[in-house]
Amino acid sequence: MPNGIQWRQLGGVVLIGVVVATAGIVLNLVLGVTNIWPQVLLTVGSTFALGGVLFVLQRSWVAEVGEEARIVVQAVEERTAELEHEFAARRPISLEELQDLVAESTQAMAEDRRNAIDVLRRDISFENLSSVLALAQGLNAVGVGFRARATGIRDGLRLAAWHSDTDDRGATVEPYLELRVVPLGPATPGEAVVWERSDSLQNVVERLIASCERANLPSRTPHFDAGFGFRNLITSIQTAISIRQGASGPRLDGSVVEFVDERWTLTTSGLEDRFRDLLISLDLFVSYVASALRPGNPPQRVVRDPARPEEVSEDVSEDVWDYLKTVVWADLPDDPPSGFRIISL
Repeated sequence: MPNGIQWRQLGGVVLIGVVVATAGIVLNLVLGVTNIWPQVLLTVGSTFALGGVLFVLQRSWVAEVGEEARIVVQAVEERTAELEHEFAARRPISLEELQDLVAESTQAMAEDRRNAIDVLRRDISFENLSSVLALAQGLNAVGVGFRARATGIRDGLRLAAWHSDTDDRGATVEPYLELRVVPLGPATPGEAVVWERSDSLQNVVERLIASCERANLPSRTPHFDAGFGFRNLITSIQTAISIRQGASGPRLDGSVVEFVDERWTLTTSGLEDRFRDLLISLDLFVSYVASALRPGNPPQRVVRDPARPEEVSEDVSEDVWDYLKTVVWADLPDDPPSGFRIISL
């Protein structure tokens, strides 16, 4: 029988339920019996009849669910068979061929990055600068506070740029591009403007200059040259990407913040000597101190003035060391960078 249901016995149960329920109705409505028995017969009969109907419906639902499960299982088995066939038909790849494939993929990605930088050189726009910064940040080639000299004089202002498409909680938001003009030293904060998608380059530069003037920062040549700054910024991005890819010079311990000169690079790890593969750690120049008496308060930044390290005492003059310190101190974050050691007092 369909679905294994004993229809004859089930029909008998339902029929008995109908007869008993009908008897209760007749006793009450036809014969006028008003005691408890008509209600008892009606309840018992209804229970038998409805139980039979629900049993049939339940078996029908189980059959439908079983059919859907069978279809899903069949689809999985068919897809598994297809994958097994694809694996069986796949041509084996040797180690030499694998190396060639990796080299081709690496070369293609490097070419894409070079093309993006070439496009940015021809058209400095929100979209193009955001795209290139996203590439560099994705490689950890540049770090938070990334900047370049915006003038030919070494102690002039710096032009910083940072791109983000996530908020503080990590949720995706509209791309955000911030430009900052950064003076050297720990005392004077930089000036920032947000580059909106609809802004032209001229509009952004005018707003940067106006912000510098309001903050009493030198906003004109020789201290600040927007053209020089953007050229240097793009070149610095290209060099940082090249170093990260291992195509230019020794690798750096941290992500680039500023190429100070041909020898020294400020990174998220500290001052790095590219000639000698030497790192002067950032915590030599700044500390973040947390008070045990006020556990709810954020750590306080403490700028330190270190003496010239012994490792560079012979080939770095005091004048150069003083200059390097002002570069490190510039635009130090108020909050400790990720992974930075916090001192508890």
